[in-house]
Amino acid sequence: MVDLKRFLHDLNSIKKSNEPRLEILMIQLYMEHFLNEIINYKSGELPEKVIRENLSIPAKTSIVERWGIINNDHKKVIDVLAKTRNDLIHNLLINFKKIEQRLKSVNFDFIRNDKGKRVKLLSRLKPYNRLTFSSILIIGILYHKLLNLRGETCLQSFNLELEKNADDWDSRIKLIETQK
Repeated sequence: MVDLKRFLHDLNSIKKSNEPRLEILMIQLYMEHFLNEIINYKSGELPEKVIRENLSIPAKTSIVERWGIINNDHKKVIDVLAKTRNDLIHNLLINFKKIEQRLKSVNFDFIRNDKGKRVKLLSRLKPYNRLTFSSILIIGILYHKLLNLRGETCLQSFNLELEKNADDWDSRIKLIETQK
C-alpha cells in the first residue's frame, strides 16, 4: 500500500531537482491516488478504472466533501492545486503572475488547534509554498481518513515546522511513525 513514508521519499527526491512542475505533479498524483482510494472504498460499486478515467478532480473533491471526509477549505486547496498543476503541465511558457494571483486569492490557513480555532501558520510562507505545504497536510488527512474507513490503525502522521531564515520562512514536514 502507498503510505506517507513513500510519499515523502518521492517528494524529497523531486524537491532536490528544484523543479516546481515535478513537485506539483507528484503532490497531485498522490492527492488523486488517495481520493480515488476513498471513493473506490466508499462507493463499493464503482470500479477503480471508472473513477480514475471518468471523474475530474473537482468532481472527486465534491464527492468526498459531501461524504464529510474533507471540508470546504480542503476542497478549495485541492481544486487550486489541480488548476496550478494544469497551468504548469499544459503550458510550455508559464504565466507565473496568473498562478501567483490565484494562490493569493485562497485562504490556506485551514489548520485548526485543539479548540477549533484557526492557526495562522501558513500566512508566513510564500503563496507557492503555502499551496504545497497545505496540499501535503491534506494528503496526510486523506491517508488517515482512508485507513479509518478501512478500520486500519494509522501509524504515520506529519509534523510541520516553520523556521525563520533571513528574510523568509522555511518549512519542513517530518514523518512521525508510531509503533503498534
